[in-house]
Amino acid sequence: MRTDPRAGLRALTAVADGSQVQCMLWVGALNSSFMKTDAQQQGDRVELVATNDRDMAKTAKDARGQPVYVYGEVPSNTYPRLQPRGVLGDSKSVDTMAVDALFVVSLPWINANGATYDKLLRDFAAAKPEIQAIANPAR
Repeated sequence: MRTDPRAGLRALTAVADGSQVQCMLWVGALNSSFMKTDAQQQGDRVELVATNDRDMAKTAKDARGQPVYVYGEVPSNTYPRLQPRGVLGDSKSVDTMAVDALFVVSLPWINANGATYDKLLRDFAAAKPEIQAIANPAR
């Protein structure tokens, strides 16, 4: 099987065209701007496809022995133009796999940029409520 190096909007456009790329794997936060805007604009030519490989959740472990993936779902009407439709016309939830979001920085970079790293940590802490609100909007 051949893979394609395109990512983001270029990959989405290629999938929507369908002549060279038939699907893409996208990893990102629920309610991300990419999915809410760019992907939804292609909703007449692309659709979210469920993944239900529960073995991934059972077998993939991190260095601490904790599961890397957990079973989850994209709730109905999160991306109305991308999700399959139910009998009544509303969008259906889509099975998916989820991972915890991590910010990874090398120790040499931290040591060389201590003040910048401290500012970055403060900025992340300050942004946490907004990030949570975007990822988990009140329904």
